[in-house]
Parts: sequence; C-alpha cells; structure tokens
Amino acid sequence: MIVGVFSQLKAKTQVSFLSDVFTQMYGEDLLTFLTNGGGILPWDGLSDKQLETLLGYTNKLKNK
Repeated sequence: MIVGVFSQLKAKTQVSFLSDVFTQMYGEDLLTFLTNGGGILPWDGLSDKQLETLLGYTNKLKNK
C-alpha cells in the first residue's frame, strides 16, 4: 500500500513535502515510522526488503 503511494510521486520534492506534512500531523519522522511502525510490536514496520524497494524508488526520482 505505501509503495503504491510513493509510486505516484514524480519528484524528490514531493517525497520531502509528504514527509514534512506527515511530521506536522503525527509528530514523528516518516522514515522512522515506516521502519518501526506505529505500534509497540517490533514487526509493525516495513520489512527490510520493502524499505529497500521504497528507498531505491525514491532515490531514482528527479530532484524537481
């Protein structure tokens, strides 16, 4: 689901904006949330493979 959201973004500036809005709304860094999840269970976050895919996609986006 989250990969689908990121796949709609076309530039790193959009990722940055999404991250900023997430932090303002929830008081937590988006990457930390994606890594650790929102609950107390250690498996709440994305898997290492999912994070690798997401970060790989984000790194390939154009800057503007």
